[in-house]
Amino acid sequence: MQEFVKVFDREEVVGKTGIITCSTIIMPQIFVEKTKKICEVGAEKIGYLVCEQQLHNDQVCYMVEYILVTNEGTTTNVVQNKVFTKMAKGYEAIEFHIHPKALGEQWYDKFSGGDYNTFRKILSGEDKWYKHVLFTPTHILTFGIQKPDFRIATLNKESLDAAMERMMHWHEQLIEHEIAY
Repeated sequence: MQEFVKVFDREEVVGKTGIITCSTIIMPQIFVEKTKKICEVGAEKIGYLVCEQQLHNDQVCYMVEYILVTNEGTTTNVVQNKVFTKMAKGYEAIEFHIHPKALGEQWYDKFSGGDYNTFRKILSGEDKWYKHVLFTPTHILTFGIQKPDFRIATLNKESLDAAMERMMHWHEQLIEHEIAY
């Protein structure tokens, strides 16, 4: 399963440029900073990155518009709340989870055996294009058959305002459907 994993050092991925490949996940820097803060406290968390699919040089990439934490707990009992069974056309919900600081440094740059067991079950089913992101205090990891890349979008004020507007739109929609609060 290791062949489907990419590991990114948080410090090195900031400002990283290069070719956008198929399945590149792009997250605004303000959201990446939020994931780092979430890693600093509490239990393991799981949820979805709500992404708009965008075409860039004939490659589909995923722009993160919202981070939805759906559950938290210990490594043995945190399970995904399957709130997204179908997204609107042009959008995708990518599962993520967080290895918090309290879990220990040995988990900062790798998925656990339990993570791989979950991935095996998903890939053996119908979802061959499954993608997953792991955030830790020091690293960001991606998993998927297409080995998703990860980029951080540094935004100017206009782009940041637009990203925040999209985030608020998703927040209102999720509150309305009693998914977020």
